[in-house]
Amino acid sequence: MNEEQTAGWAQNYKLLIEKCGAVFLCIEDGSVLFRAAPNESTCRLYPFACTEKNIWLAIKSEREKQKASMWELPEPVAEQNAI
Repeated sequence: MNEEQTAGWAQNYKLLIEKCGAVFLCIEDGSVLFRAAPNESTCRLYPFACTEKNIWLAIKSEREKQKASMWELPEPVAEQNAI
């Protein structure tokens, strides 16, 4: 596949991702890469899975992972001796 075909092929995914309000990055290793905003984590979907619903779910999943990583886990409670 030459560069012109790749650009045309990628254009469809770019338009779909932008329609969902995300930023298209590229197609790499057989996956479409995008992110919800320039400062957010990269999402990756296989081309056959690129639907509006799956794009929204991928963005939601990345945001939830980011929120979960910011949580602080409480220190373990020392076991109390049973009397």
